[in-house]
Amino acid sequence: NDARNLSTEQSLEQISDNLVEVMVDSNGKRSLGSGLMITTDGYVITAHHVIDEMIGNGGKARVRTQNGRTYPVSKENLWYNKNTDIAVVKATKPSAYVGPIRVKVDQDCKLQRGDEVRILGFRDGQKYNSLGMITNPNHTWTQDDGNVIHDLFQTDARGKQGQSGGVI
Repeated sequence: NDARNLSTEQSLEQISDNLVEVMVDSNGKRSLGSGLMITTDGYVITAHHVIDEMIGNGGKARVRTQNGRTYPVSKENLWYNKNTDIAVVKATKPSAYVGPIRVKVDQDCKLQRGDEVRILGFRDGQKYNSLGMITNPNHTWTQDDGNVIHDLFQTDARGKQGQSGGVI
């Protein structure tokens, strides 16, 4: 933010303007999550568990933008890493956004207990912004299959249903 002369609130607003809803319909059920549109031609980053039903059960995914436009996602336009719970999907039509957002990431950033975090999401036409703090900056997660994920952090920010896959 400092390098771009943006306040935290300005940065949060730019990011939240690019949030989308990710919908997956499978076997008569609908799962909803959030994502972040990262390019003008429809690439969205979300969580693997948001689109998991599409992968395993022949479900169909769609991305809905904040202006109400809905774009389908085909399995050919789906990339994910189950172990890190990250996924990228591409909507089949270009998005309504005029340009990608620019986010400066400080790779040397050291998270500390008590640092402020926000969870941003978009669902049912509503933007969500939940505030919390880092409770453990050096968390390790052992998954059910025994796989261990390092370099995580824990937060006490309470996400709302549908924020999953959004930005933290």
